[in-house]
Amino acid sequence: MAFLDTLRMALQPIVDLRTGQVTGHEALVRGPTATEWPTPDAIFRTARSRGQERQLEETCRRLAFAAGRLKLPDDQRLFLNVDMRHEDLPLDPDGGLTPPEQVAIEISERLDFLNNPRALENLRRWRDAGYMIVLDDYGTGYSSLGTLLAVQPDMVKLDRYIVGSLDRDRQRRTAVEAVLRLATDLGIAVIAEGVETMGELRALRKIGVHYGQGFLLGRPEPDPAPSACPVVLREGAIRGAPPASEAAADPGSVYLFHETLFGACREGVYYVDRRRTILRWNGAAEKISGYDASEVIGRRCLDHVLDHVDECGVPLCYGACPLVHAMADGLPRRAVVLLRHKLGHRERVSVLAIPVRNAEDRVLGAVEIFERVGDPSGEDSCERIIAGA
Repeated sequence: MAFLDTLRMALQPIVDLRTGQVTGHEALVRGPTATEWPTPDAIFRTARSRGQERQLEETCRRLAFAAGRLKLPDDQRLFLNVDMRHEDLPLDPDGGLTPPEQVAIEISERLDFLNNPRALENLRRWRDAGYMIVLDDYGTGYSSLGTLLAVQPDMVKLDRYIVGSLDRDRQRRTAVEAVLRLATDLGIAVIAEGVETMGELRALRKIGVHYGQGFLLGRPEPDPAPSACPVVLREGAIRGAPPASEAAADPGSVYLFHETLFGACREGVYYVDRRRTILRWNGAAEKISGYDASEVIGRRCLDHVLDHVDECGVPLCYGACPLVHAMADGLPRRAVVLLRHKLGHRERVSVLAIPVRNAEDRVLGAVEIFERVGDPSGEDSCERIIAGA
């Protein structure tokens, strides 16, 4: 029998640590114990040695979707690991028989998304189709605020390296607390991977991490786990706990400091919080883009509102856009971009993105100033006002 034909999927539960309910299962590839490839590491090593990495990725996707359709209840998500290097492969090789709302796509944080526009475009398409996006292995690769801002995942998975022994390691506990604060601020749920001891479970629940995965909560098995995790229930789970907060940080009065921009300059101006939700929109922005304030305020600018692309046509809203870099680096960022006008054509504009900070020097969001390329600068320039503030 061919190597790829021997593979199967095991399902490991992902548990709500507040209620004890199993919310989904991750599909993990396994091989027969009597072969040289019983474990994932051995499987991927064998595929590399045989030049079958692409075929292995397609096989894993097909097996995972089949396991989800046949075995998981409708109220649980299938968590599917996707290798972003195989960008041209269909996500569901069987032709989309599984509703996107029941699938969470896991992508490794080891990939540098800020410098990979093609991968970001795939993520945009999947998100638009309704798939949940999960950033895996967080804390082991290109960990940064910029990565989270660029990818805008629905969930992040804390790597076992950070979770392990956090009940006895103050530095690990501090790291988990910091990631949780950042994720909550951005409306991102957190899953702790590799939960193996009661001490780790109790520490995670005390810190406020809402989801967990690991041998203590359930091992990978051919069939899904029961709908409730007995270990968490014994720990006194809160039944009917509310879902993870999706509220972004409230900029409060910090943005009000810049309200003078609206009446004092003719460039387009808009403000976003760290989730890139548009909070303010001035009259000049309406004239340049065709959108009035009621059409954009409260929406995230990355959700096709302005649809920024660079001068080569590469989408910026899911990648290295000026707002992302300004908030990630804490420094102003200039660029020339093409924004989509409400009528469908493109406007070539020069933009200046500036981070907005509170009194504690924490970046709460950004302001973007833009004007058509070639417009003369006047004494009422927004940039002048900010520079003199």
